[in-house]
Amino acid sequence: MRAKRYKAFASLIRSGWRGDMFLRLQETEPQPRVMSDILEDLLKGIYKESSLIKIRLEKRRGGTRYVTVIEGVDNKIFNHKELISKLKTRLACGGTAKDGRLELQGDHRHKVREILVEMGFPPSNIIVEEE
Repeated sequence: MRAKRYKAFASLIRSGWRGDMFLRLQETEPQPRVMSDILEDLLKGIYKESSLIKIRLEKRRGGTRYVTVIEGVDNKIFNHKELISKLKTRLACGGTAKDGRLELQGDHRHKVREILVEMGFPPSNIIVEEE
């Protein structure tokens, strides 16, 4: 295995590849922000201020399992897959995004509220439904 890697690297060097090519690619100037990116950020900020997010708990499998359900986050503004991925990582649980709502395995209602507030959603617009 090691010999194969060495042969591949040696063939790259023989073909004229230089190690500084990778460094030159990284040193390029950052691209200026496009007007559409700026407008998108503004719309996200406005949406965060006006949206109403409901967090509730559902029982599954005869009442032995709990699922935290988050509703009210617009899929057009926020990518549900990215948002659920961040929540699953922070809460160390499983979950999914389906039918316009986010589902997390377990009772994470208050933790989800804290995370959403950290993400910039106003606390007054997040409703945690108690049983």
